Amino acid sequence: MKYWHKRVTVGSFYNLSEEAQNEELGYDDNARENRYLIADDGQCWDIGMFEYVKGSRYHGVMIITNTSAIGAILSRDGESAVIQCFG
Repeated sequence: MKYWHKRVTVGSFYNLSEEAQNEELGYDDNARENRYLIADDGQCWDIGMFEYVKGSRYHGVMIITNTSAIGAILSRDGESAVIQCFG
């Protein structure tokens, strides 16, 4: 897996592209109520998939595989974040 980091915006279901909205609704009937981390390239991650890990430098971590994850650090105003894939 290639490791990366991105600056993203925190937004609602309605900030997603139509394609992303349809995809999220396919996974979750309550997707309209969720908050998302949204990258400029259209990629998005449901904030609810990130878990708090005590003692971590990240505000939330989402497991991808048994050896990799995405960590999120939210801005003070809660309107943006930096996410990083690591292993």
